[in-house]
Amino acid sequence: PRRPAAASGLEPAAVRRLHRALADLLPEGVTARTTHAWGVALSGGPVPALGFDADAGLAWADGTGDDGVAAGNLAGRTLAELLTGADGALTRLPWVVRGTPGRGTRASAPRRAGGTLAERIRGRLAPGADDR
Repeated sequence: PRRPAAASGLEPAAVRRLHRALADLLPEGVTARTTHAWGVALSGGPVPALGFDADAGLAWADGTGDDGVAAGNLAGRTLAELLTGADGALTRLPWVVRGTPGRGTRASAPRRAGGTLAERIRGRLAPGADDR
């Protein structure tokens, strides 16, 4: 089994920084309370994929696994090209998903689970959302 490369305990200060960053991204969430947090030194899966859904205003990268540093660097450069509208060698790599991820792919899970990830984040950060 894969093991975290570092301790995965959460530091309250890190959770507060994340909450502030999300509140900056979605100002309506500034009064929301963070009720749950999770962290680990591994990515969500072993199959790399990234994409940009311009309609949702959401860019994402996942699956760097044990190759986090090298793949993370490549993911950052690829996302930079996608976000600026460049059409280069990086944006044509097979791990790039354009628009809403296809039905049945792991990347489409947020939409199947009840809307786009952006919609779910907004709902989570809305005042009173933590009362659900």
